[in-house]
Amino acid sequence: LLNDPSTASLNTVRSSSPRRHFMKSYLITLLAPALILVSGRTPNLAQSAESSAESSAVPSVGVPTGVSTGVSTGVSTGVSTASDLPEISAESPVADEEIRARFRTGLEGLQRAKLTTSGEELNEQLKGRAECTLSLPPEWTEQLTTESLFRDCRPSTLIVGNIYKCGKCSRWHESMASGFAIAPDVVATNYHVMENDKAATFAVMTAAGNLYPVIEVLAGNEEDDAAIVRVSIPEGKPALTPVPIAAHTRIGGRVAVISHPAGQFYTFTEGMVSRYAAFQSADDGPTSVRMTITADYARGSSGAPVFDSCGNVCGMVSSTKSIYYDKGNKDSKGDLQMVVNSCVPAASILNLITAPKE
Repeated sequence: LLNDPSTASLNTVRSSSPRRHFMKSYLITLLAPALILVSGRTPNLAQSAESSAESSAVPSVGVPTGVSTGVSTGVSTGVSTASDLPEISAESPVADEEIRARFRTGLEGLQRAKLTTSGEELNEQLKGRAECTLSLPPEWTEQLTTESLFRDCRPSTLIVGNIYKCGKCSRWHESMASGFAIAPDVVATNYHVMENDKAATFAVMTAAGNLYPVIEVLAGNEEDDAAIVRVSIPEGKPALTPVPIAAHTRIGGRVAVISHPAGQFYTFTEGMVSRYAAFQSADDGPTSVRMTITADYARGSSGAPVFDSCGNVCGMVSSTKSIYYDKGNKDSKGDLQMVVNSCVPAASILNLITAPKE
């Protein structure tokens, strides 16, 4: 278990450079063909009683010229390379509408070029695969300042979403949530983000604006609301930046979230772990564990990483539950008193992963 970070503020210790050198060497090592073995079972399906933090459909917006897909295909898709659009900078204002349009039109192009896996096939894999074999980076142990945590962890934080048709018009619409990289071509997100029978196909987009199609679900567990997927990264394109997963963070430990609430991309909030609790998605369903935190998030944040004070992932955003003061009026919820932010603990993510045999 990690040492209790509750006595260490995120603002107390400076970050140094060794982690950057480590990430370079780690990526070089793992860019060789990865061993990802999948075994499956069919999990028990149950509907969650709490509201998910996944984004609802975002209205269609104007499409900028020079939209990037992050994929070099040799097939004309009507989209260009990532160099035509500026990188999404940690310091520059985030252009939310441009990001939405870039994601939607880029994924349309990948689908036209037949470089995607159908949402139907991904959903079948999600229901039938229980674990995967994967090498993970070792945990970080150096305490980070708030500014350093955002700078170092933003590249690992991803947009995960799909395109679909509403049935009322001929246009594609996008539904966008969150996720994070745990290997150079592997992403963790929520089960409920990937469980979508209306989705035509899925993709992830990096902070730099590169778009990669989701081609396979490696593992999923509905009760724990966790899924692991693999993306396709063409030769010559940058791999994802994986982030370590910490086994546990104690109650009172400082945490931070980078997520995309209601399409406000790369929003940074912080708080602490407030409790661990048993969670049951249905009256007769199995029980799992949730980690409650005080850092804010909202719809669109589903699948977002919850970071500890060293920048390790200690949990994943899952749902919210609003508590209202009951005035005895059936027609009114009363005054909002508190929002409970429930997250998937790191242990539930690690339960989907086995280490490769040496």
